[in-house]
Amino acid sequence: QRGLTLSNIDPTTFHGLTWTRIAQCLKKVNPGLIIESAAMEMARVFQDLQRAQPVPEIPGAMAAVRDAAAHLATAIVTSSYRPSVEILCDRFGLESTFEAIVTAEDIVHSKPHPECYTLAASRLGVAPSSCLVFEDSSAGIEAAQTAGMTVIRIAPPGAHTDALATIAHFHELPHGFFERLR
Repeated sequence: QRGLTLSNIDPTTFHGLTWTRIAQCLKKVNPGLIIESAAMEMARVFQDLQRAQPVPEIPGAMAAVRDAAAHLATAIVTSSYRPSVEILCDRFGLESTFEAIVTAEDIVHSKPHPECYTLAASRLGVAPSSCLVFEDSSAGIEAAQTAGMTVIRIAPPGAHTDALATIAHFHELPHGFFERLR
C-alpha cells in the first residue's frame, strides 16, 4: 500500500517483534517512513485482518491454556497491542483465564529483550527461573531464555531451535502435564 521496498527482507525476521520495532527495521530500508504512524497503521490492519480472517487455533492450545490456568499462575506475553489480545481472548473465551497480560504497551524494549518476560514473572509474583514459556518465535525464545526461563517452542516437526523442546501442537503434551508441574 505504501510502496515500501521489502524485497530484501525476510518476513520471518519480524515474528515476535512489536509493531514499533518492525517499523524501526523497515525504516532502515525505507528512510522516509514515520515509525509511530507506521506502527499504528500496521497494528490497525492486523486487528482488522484478525477480525475478518481469524487465525486458526494451534491444535489443543485453548485446552492447554485452560488446564495450565487451573493448576498454575498463567500469563500471556505478546508483542501485539492489547486490542489484539482482547480480540483473541474474546474469540476463544479466555477473558478471565490469565492472571497477567503483558502487551507492547507495557514495555519499552521489544523481544528479544527479556523485559516482557521479566515483567510477566513480576506480575505473577514468581521467579523467572520458575517459569515455563511456550513460544513460537526466535526473538521470543531468546527473550525468555535471557530472562532465565525454560522454553518449549511451538514449531513444525524438525524445526531448529535452542528451546528445551519443540512441539508442533499442544496435543503433544502428556496428559496431566500442567498438574505435574505444580
